[in-house]
Amino acid sequence: MQEIEEKFDIFLSNFGGLNTTDKIKNVLWKIPNVLNENGIAVLTILNPICIWEILNFPWSRKTAFRRLNWIKKKPTPAIIGKDIIHTYYYTSRQIIRALPSSLVPIKIQGLSVFVPPPYMKKFPQKYKKTFNFLKKLETRLSTTSPFNKLGDYFIISLKLIS
Repeated sequence: MQEIEEKFDIFLSNFGGLNTTDKIKNVLWKIPNVLNENGIAVLTILNPICIWEILNFPWSRKTAFRRLNWIKKKPTPAIIGKDIIHTYYYTSRQIIRALPSSLVPIKIQGLSVFVPPPYMKKFPQKYKKTFNFLKKLETRLSTTSPFNKLGDYFIISLKLIS
């Protein structure tokens, strides 16, 4: 892997990119090397359990329990185009335990805890009132425990300390 010599104020990993490695600790320990003093890292991680996928079981048996390979510590194959990408699911607790001491969590927020994930496109139109109610719940509760650790993804923001 090529080392990056430049330093940045913000490091962003979005859309579950870190879920493609089984060496999460090794990756997390490199983040301080690319951050300026007091820099921020924002990581979007796929959760091992997505309630919406499980609730969707009657309509999508393929995806309902795909993340449960996490229990067996096995990757879940994801087909992207013609490629198979091995996906590893991490809890926020696993991420926090794997961090170097120089990266401190400052915020954890669940995404699609109450509202369905974006790929459930018909839900907002079909159940408009329910969706609006769920959006309010998401806004109010997605940064509080235990909801900040649930959902399709979670966002963890970290600060580099000296």
